[in-house]
Amino acid sequence: KPVKRFSPKITQGARVGKKRKLVYESECFNCGDGGELMECGFCPKVYHATKECAGVSRVPKGQWQCPWHACWECERKSSSAGGILFHCLTCPTAYCFDCCPDRYSMNQTKGKEHLRMTNRLEDMGVSTKSWLFFSCDDCAAAREEERKKKREAMRLFSLASRESFSSFSASAPSASVRAEKEPEVENAEEEMVVIEEDEEVEAEIEEEKETDDDAEMEEGRESTTSEEEQWTEELEEDDLQN
Repeated sequence: KPVKRFSPKITQGARVGKKRKLVYESECFNCGDGGELMECGFCPKVYHATKECAGVSRVPKGQWQCPWHACWECERKSSSAGGILFHCLTCPTAYCFDCCPDRYSMNQTKGKEHLRMTNRLEDMGVSTKSWLFFSCDDCAAAREEERKKKREAMRLFSLASRESFSSFSASAPSASVRAEKEPEVENAEEEMVVIEEDEEVEAEIEEEKETDDDAEMEEGRESTTSEEEQWTEELEEDDLQN
């Protein structure tokens, strides 16, 4: 079943005047989950149609303006509050100039996060000339907790890597041990060469012995044959004389 997306009529279809068409996000700006979301008619933010996420219990008719565009204290919109609102970077919290706590108005986010959010909104079709940003206490605490988890994960990973390297180094022979073993290996190789040479000499001696034995046997057979022939001749002469 396709996920429903509730869009305000004014932003459907072609662009309105010279304003660029909004490019909406895919997760609820309040809780961070997906699902059936409704779109704001003035920014790329989307919300679940609930009291907890958007402050409404059902999808409103016509164009809808999300909580990011009204002061959380006096509920005035930017048009009624001098055209300026202070917006939290990561949640729908917003304040007008009169209601904004000093710790937010005096310590606005003007670094990389501010620039990143401004560029992102501009790319999505929102003009941010009168937008000011800060990080509320809850979001700052959550972000710091997330940083701590990442640092702890990196520390554990680094520790595991060092332990793995140490165990590998301990199992591998050191340079001194290898230096001590190299002469032993060379001596063993030399001994193997000597043994192989001795075996070759012994094989040659055995071959010579076998050759000599064969020669002696051949000579013995030849002498025996000649003796037998001589005896035969002598017997024949004796028979002729008789």
